[in-house]
Amino acid sequence: MSKFSFFCETMILRLRLLTIFLFCFGVYSCQSSRTIIDIKSLDSRLISSFSVCSSDGGANDTQVYKKEKLYGSFDIEWLVKGGSWKTVVMSSIGQDLISVDYDKKQNKIFISQVQAFPYNIKVGEDGFIYVDKRMIPLKVSEIPCILNHHYPKSWLKSALVYKKDSSYFIEKKEDKRQIQLEMIVKKESVKKKKETKEIKKVDKLYACASISWDAFLWFDAELKICTEDNRSTVVDIKDYLVKLTAID
Repeated sequence: MSKFSFFCETMILRLRLLTIFLFCFGVYSCQSSRTIIDIKSLDSRLISSFSVCSSDGGANDTQVYKKEKLYGSFDIEWLVKGGSWKTVVMSSIGQDLISVDYDKKQNKIFISQVQAFPYNIKVGEDGFIYVDKRMIPLKVSEIPCILNHHYPKSWLKSALVYKKDSSYFIEKKEDKRQIQLEMIVKKESVKKKKETKEIKKVDKLYACASISWDAFLWFDAELKICTEDNRSTVVDIKDYLVKLTAID
């Protein structure tokens, strides 16, 4: 073996060892910089972002965007009782456009509108919603939580919770989906009253959930649900983005 060949092989070996070292160091650093915590020790401000989704109601100002262009704007009123829920979508002038009702006893979704609805929506035995036989990674029982700018409390069960820097992370793996939720509380300056310049510091809670699942033709798809102070929600999936803002 020539000296040059020996030199090249030695350098390749050193580069491989360096790559392995950097990889191991990176993994160790990521793991060591996070602190595993007990769900029970989470601050009440964070816990307040979760709900049992069983009884509530409200209204949202709603905008739908398709590929970053405004697709439609309307209001959504919703009501949930005993696990069943009802939503009504209205135009800006108060005209009913479509209503979507879920009957828990029958475990069915009913849709009524002026024109025939082009999609077949069903609730599977697993509780997930299916559109034209394709699973949406949300259970029918979780919809009221999303409309109310909260996350389902069931996501906390058997979840991994840890803190990294100033953010809290909640990870939950299920058979058909994986959920990762990041939450952070920030101090922000706001006016005490509209008619005054007096400023006060308040805590604002920001959270964002990423849900991944096997979506067949979509391959490994991702749904994002982000909330701000439990007053507004942004739902992002593929080419569509929906903004929901609570109406007092």
